[in-house]
Amino acid sequence: MDTEHGPMLSMRTDRIVPEFRPLPIPIPEDSESSRETEQVASDEYSEETPVQDSLSFAIMVPADHIIDTRNPLGREPVLLPKYDMNSSQNIHNYESRIYAQYEASPDAKAEISVSMTGYNEWWILGWQWNSYSEWMNVVLSGSKHGWVTANGTLVTGDGVYKE
Repeated sequence: MDTEHGPMLSMRTDRIVPEFRPLPIPIPEDSESSRETEQVASDEYSEETPVQDSLSFAIMVPADHIIDTRNPLGREPVLLPKYDMNSSQNIHNYESRIYAQYEASPDAKAEISVSMTGYNEWWILGWQWNSYSEWMNVVLSGSKHGWVTANGTLVTGDGVYKE
């Protein structure tokens, strides 16, 4: 979808119902048998179900070329937009924008995280690789209807290089 901040991925759903789970149950060290206990999920927070599950999805797109993992900006797919970028060696921090439109109670918290990785891998007496990775994140309260500022980080040049 084209926007005033550039092309964006658009996700829509009629409703997201949160799911809460109990805390993990430790297995005693002296236990000779592993017994499975049924953990009941709930759509509400409670003392019995204090851990909220996250909703996530992933997409993998194979590249048809060697990815420039040292200098991906302007050469490879990256998250956009990037404003006020500050760089220190291979770490680049920036501000970005995410459009959020949803109804929620005033005390509801929503966290939106987006990440992306580009990598090359090959086998020479063992697996070797190099990569760049990027993520942005924002925590929101209550209902939202518009652009929000998200903080992002791009890490380049991670891994093995043949020079």
